Amino acid sequence: GTPTARGVVQMQSKDKCVSAGFWECTAGRFQWIFGWDEFVYVLEGEVTIREDGGTVHTLRPGDSAHFPLGLKTYWHVPRYVKKFFTLRTPEPFNL
Repeated sequence: GTPTARGVVQMQSKDKCVSAGFWECTAGRFQWIFGWDEFVYVLEGEVTIREDGGTVHTLRPGDSAHFPLGLKTYWHVPRYVKKFFTLRTPEPFNL
């Protein structure tokens, strides 16, 4: 299916290069290329992420991961997933 995702930034550093918040997504598959360094902590649900090159990560509640700037990934969300994220962007992340 076609996933529906939404996120909210809850806090941000003064220079706007570090941001943190929550993101959630319904079931589906999509490709994502990270435009920033991202640290995640899964709160609910499950997601399987395949990196371009073959490495596969399945993340469930309590799991954390780091995805570096420029990483190309393929996401499969079987039902729903919710995560807490922290981003480090090369330029200010303006909301």
